[in-house]
Amino acid sequence: MEVAEKVITELTPKMKQFHEKAGGELPKIEALFVDMAPEPQKGKPMPPGMINALLRVPKDAATCSAEDFIECFRRNLDASDTAEKLGKIFDEHIAK
Repeated sequence: MEVAEKVITELTPKMKQFHEKAGGELPKIEALFVDMAPEPQKGKPMPPGMINALLRVPKDAATCSAEDFIECFRRNLDASDTAEKLGKIFDEHIAK
């Protein structure tokens, strides 16, 4: 759990920057998550409603708060995730 908190702490500025740029829009967040997914799911669309479930927002929500976004990462961070690995994906999506 300590490692996860370290990763979250390192990534929080990028998470906030991405969230602000995306306007909290779920389709943009879903695109980020799809690029972060492990193989064989990487790059494949999520089932309908999955992004809402992951973010724990209502099924009809179109956006989420920065807090919801960061908490989702805190809950779902994989032991193999690193700030360096995920940071590169954030950078790619921030640049879009």
